[in-house]
Amino acid sequence: MPILFEKLSRLSGALKLAVVISIVFAGSVVAKDKIVIAVSFAPYANMVQAIGGDEVEVVTLLPPGTDLRYYTPKPKEIKDYSLADVYLTDGSGVDRAWLPRFKQVKQTIKIIDISEGIVWLAGEGKDPNPYLWLSPKQMAKVSTNIRVVLSKLRPEKDSYFVAKHVLFLRHLNQVDDELDAAVRKLPMKAKKFIATRPLFAYLAQDYDLQQQVVEISGKVAKSKDVKKVVEMARSTETKMVFVPPQFDKLAVESFKRDFGAKVVEVNFLAYDFLDNAKSMTRVINEIATALQKDRPVLNLPKPKQMKK
Repeated sequence: MPILFEKLSRLSGALKLAVVISIVFAGSVVAKDKIVIAVSFAPYANMVQAIGGDEVEVVTLLPPGTDLRYYTPKPKEIKDYSLADVYLTDGSGVDRAWLPRFKQVKQTIKIIDISEGIVWLAGEGKDPNPYLWLSPKQMAKVSTNIRVVLSKLRPEKDSYFVAKHVLFLRHLNQVDDELDAAVRKLPMKAKKFIATRPLFAYLAQDYDLQQQVVEISGKVAKSKDVKKVVEMARSTETKMVFVPPQFDKLAVESFKRDFGAKVVEVNFLAYDFLDNAKSMTRVINEIATALQKDRPVLNLPKPKQMKK
């Protein structure tokens, strides 16, 4: 028997009740000390937690691996939402279809848009492309919006949020600088990449890359889809292919064999979203190094010596 309950068993009924009430009350005070914030996607949860620190508790509504096109809230996610004080919407409209379900369980929740300053690009449907987190430059803007929101919710903690934000931006800016530097090493013709879904518009825009899309759905790639990728890569001299985790391993081996592809696994809803940018940086540096080795050395004539 746990020590606490062993001691409780020795107390009178009235004292037991008083002790239990004090324990419950103390627990509720601790919970109330934090702002409970709901977000749609794990990358935003990462930033809210990094900037909010000990002042926040974050609820992520969409589980890892969710396909946004087919998402339907489950009872656990609806229950989690009901515990939140604030919901941060990314402003893309992607939550328009399922947000009413959440609102039914808690109409008093504050809904705050964190997309101030974002210039949206076209997505797969009528709504904009929501995949801001695949570009560190876009997430720097969103992180600032999150810091402002937190400071408004807890003005007395403004300096705390500012300090945490500075630390977060330091890491994000380092990743951004390294990706920028890697891309600059590539000649223009090598700045193309193939994606199995058109999610990288912000990345391409922000880092002077060119996205080429061959839609492949499902865990097993069809032979005609693999052929399309190979043909596009050969015709455009593309070396990079972005695929989701657990993508068809046989297809990946085919890409590597048939046109020497460098394959980057991109977890589209990863909590640590900067890992994707780090993987891209590593592969781009590998391609740049290989191109540098293959570049012919020019045999220029020796300069004539000046006569004395």
